[in-house]
Amino acid sequence: METGQDIEKRRFPWATMRIDLGGLVAAVAALFVAVLLSLIWGPLFLVGLAAMAVVILATRTAERAPPPHADVVVSPVDGVVTSISPGVPPAELRLAGSNHVRVRIASSPASAYSIHAPLAGEIASLIEEAGDPNTRLAGNADEAGLAQAFVTFSRGIVPLGVRVAAGGLGPRLDITAEAGDSVRVGRLIGVRRLGGWCDVWLPGNAGVAVWPGMTLKGAETQLTRSSGEGAAAPAPEAEAEPFPMPTLDDLGSEAVLDDSADAEEAADATTETPEEKSQPAETSGDEESKSGSGDASEQFERLRKKVEAQRKDSAD
Repeated sequence: METGQDIEKRRFPWATMRIDLGGLVAAVAALFVAVLLSLIWGPLFLVGLAAMAVVILATRTAERAPPPHADVVVSPVDGVVTSISPGVPPAELRLAGSNHVRVRIASSPASAYSIHAPLAGEIASLIEEAGDPNTRLAGNADEAGLAQAFVTFSRGIVPLGVRVAAGGLGPRLDITAEAGDSVRVGRLIGVRRLGGWCDVWLPGNAGVAVWPGMTLKGAETQLTRSSGEGAAAPAPEAEAEPFPMPTLDDLGSEAVLDDSADAEEAADATTETPEEKSQPAETSGDEESKSGSGDASEQFERLRKKVEAQRKDSAD
């Protein structure tokens, strides 16, 4: 399903299940056999009906809408996360180093059978193992004789490995892609019928966005945290440095400096130069009284002397 497609115009937009042509033919054939068996004995119809149901489950798929950006890692298959643990990838995946995380996904027989590319990139290597035909109804992901496929995807310098396993009841695993193919996110690369297991090996520094018990949808559920193609992580904002509050010691030192500076300026202002000393004082009493610079005792002494001088003049 294309993400830009308007599905509101559909009569049943929720109907996304599909059955491939081979499965549809096999289901019709099973129904025909069931009808023939019912002619022999009625309960045998149920046997044919059960065979038809198995065929439908084995060939059922669904339309999916992968994320619109390529900078993501999605689940290759439908299923439930059973475990997330660090470990060493299988040698068939050819992943260098031992710092990897395995996300194991278990799929039921009723799950969609499609296998999708987990990322946009290139299939670097592909190894298929047919397994033992006598292995039926396997109950362990690490059981011997399972049909397996080891697919390594590369995108730049960050490789990713996928191991898909199935077992028993006829041909269960078929990888349609080839090594060297360029793939987009969610592209169909093969089918796995009637469930099985899928191990996704991620780099150890990848931020896993799923947890055990979570139900996944192939080609849609993201396994890692990502902000999208071309979206860079926002730069951390620079923290504003707190304004340094002055201390009492700083205030005291500044106050002392200011007082000393003021004292020096006052001394410079009051110090008379030699030229100023040689000039006689021409300031009258009125000017001194106006300016307010004379002392009160000096003014009283001048008045007393002036009164005595006037008395002498009048006596003469």
